[in-house]
Amino acid sequence: MHIQIVGLSLLLAFSTLGCSSSNVIKLKNLGNDVNLHTDLQLDYFDDPDYGNVPQDARGTNENSYPVPVQLSWTSEIIERIFTVEISETKDFSVVDSYQTNENSLDVYNLKVDTTYYWRVKGHRDISETASFITSDVGFRNLYVPGMTNCRDIGGKDLKSGKRLVQGNIFRTGCADDITKEGIEAAKHLGWKTEIDLRQESTITSSPLGNNVRYFNYKCYYEGEYQNYVERNCVPLREVFRLLADESSYPIFYHCQIGTDRTGFTTYLLLGLLGVPEETIYRDYLFSNFATIGTYRKMTGSDINNVQLYYSAIDAFPGRTLQERCYNFLSSIGVTAYELDNIVRLNVEDYDEAEDVILADDRPEIATAKDFDLADGIEFGSYEGLRYVDLDEKKDLSIGAYFSLSDERDYAFYL
Repeated sequence: MHIQIVGLSLLLAFSTLGCSSSNVIKLKNLGNDVNLHTDLQLDYFDDPDYGNVPQDARGTNENSYPVPVQLSWTSEIIERIFTVEISETKDFSVVDSYQTNENSLDVYNLKVDTTYYWRVKGHRDISETASFITSDVGFRNLYVPGMTNCRDIGGKDLKSGKRLVQGNIFRTGCADDITKEGIEAAKHLGWKTEIDLRQESTITSSPLGNNVRYFNYKCYYEGEYQNYVERNCVPLREVFRLLADESSYPIFYHCQIGTDRTGFTTYLLLGLLGVPEETIYRDYLFSNFATIGTYRKMTGSDINNVQLYYSAIDAFPGRTLQERCYNFLSSIGVTAYELDNIVRLNVEDYDEAEDVILADDRPEIATAKDFDLADGIEFGSYEGLRYVDLDEKKDLSIGAYFSLSDERDYAFYL
């Protein structure tokens, strides 16, 4: 009986040791400025001229992926499987888990300028917790196999000195050819809602699976709808209404290659959120790092350039791009509550007292449906009423006469 008790005590002691934290698994220290970008991407982010896109980034080769962060460790015990846990919280209350049979793991799609805590578990042992901080350089561009041109809207600095929340909204190319590995990457990103901007789309559900809600808000792009900025007021209104719904987050939206219809949507969104124009333009031109087919530029005679965006939005009132984007979106039917909620959900440490957009001096927006348009409107009969013809980009003065048809787009403000 005495021998059996001693044997049981030794067994308990061994079990306790095996389940406790030990130095059997030792983690490699990564430091506090962990790079997330390729040399080509760093060259672009380091260049103060956002229009100076590298010659190797002309839309024909896949250069949009980030580099992975390599986590590595040593172990005194041979393990079949290691479980790697990564968290933004020191107590691992919210954790992302990976499994590997190697003594290292490449982790993609980490947030910029973020502290991460990580640890490794074996069959019986668990390492101590280590931490590292990712670099604050550039955008959070993503690696999602089978997709291109993927990046987080968040992480960008605002004119207010604050930053956009990461992990809420993503702009991408389409997911039609996403692989199993890509679906797994999307799961780690937590994507819940897909917004498809393609007029030509024939799918009815998300390629990521039934757990992702799918919406197709068809934006016109080709044929008779050459000026898609003005022709897409209705689908854009629905997109921004969905962006105001917190239960839809995280959201990713796209057209075919995630550049033009996606680009204009992003221009409006980043403008609304208070991102500096230079950052918005750099984000647009970063699409040239992806496989988009042809080079995108700031100006030009076709519809694939930013000039078309700002020339249309500049027709609206406002002292800043943020105010003009707000007023454009308001004019197409996005409510003040929805617009304010998008800002509240996506600005870090948002303080309503700061009121980052307009407050009491917001112009009152009126749309064509508010008027009797059968015989046109005489501006002189409406004090302070101004009118913008979006198709011809004319700002008509008070006293002018005009007639409307269903083939044109108009905006009015008081």
